[in-house]
Amino acid sequence: MVTTFGAGLRPTFVRHLSAAAAELGLDVEWLSDYWIARVRRDGVTRTVIGYAFPLNLASASQLASDKAGASTLLAGAGVPVFGHELFRFQGVERERWSEVVGAVGLPLVLKPHMESGGIDVMRVASLVELDGALEFLAGKYRAIALSPYREIEDEYRVVVLDGEVPLTYRKVRAGEGEWRHNLRLGAVPGVVAEGEFRGGLVVMAQRAAEVLGLRFCTVDIATVGGVAEVLEVNSSVTLERFAQHSPQNDELAYGVYRDALSAAF
Repeated sequence: MVTTFGAGLRPTFVRHLSAAAAELGLDVEWLSDYWIARVRRDGVTRTVIGYAFPLNLASASQLASDKAGASTLLAGAGVPVFGHELFRFQGVERERWSEVVGAVGLPLVLKPHMESGGIDVMRVASLVELDGALEFLAGKYRAIALSPYREIEDEYRVVVLDGEVPLTYRKVRAGEGEWRHNLRLGAVPGVVAEGEFRGGLVVMAQRAAEVLGLRFCTVDIATVGGVAEVLEVNSSVTLERFAQHSPQNDELAYGVYRDALSAAF
């Protein structure tokens, strides 16, 4: 088979999953340019697609991807959360964009409704910026999520697997010019050690995973004015860039994926 990108697209994950399968006595077959892993043992087959393990119900994964829907359910369950409002472009005349979205208040943050990873996440501070951002996003997405812009002090990622938390790390921003906390945009991960503060993050993440019905996920938690709130939840657990920062991180990421693969059987 001729590959277009192969394992080189995400070498760390491919290595981790292959090594985890070997350690657990599983056979793994990579398909679709190393995007799909078919894992077998004793006549039982499990499939990993992208970074999604066969642990979550499809409905729960879909809910986690729905930023507005997830924030509504979390808030209703009493989980402190950054509110996200759904804005659909379909049926809304361009002249009314500023009026409709402006009701949320400025400045605000616009982001794709379903996607993640910091791609096309935009901050706007004026109606002129808002109009330009909406025009750009309307050309790529059917719907977006809106939230008031708030000065985030720190952002953390908490990995949850069957109610346990094997990994918590802080995303340290790349510099003053970058307001987002994504590793893809240059942020540096710092593992959060055991302690009272980590305990609060763990409890919040566990509760968020429980409310959304997720066995395996990451919960992003941000602090504003010293108060922690859930920013978003992801059912696909991506640790590629985290693992590449140090041998210790690599080992931690491997352990997460090994345990998730074991849980799938």
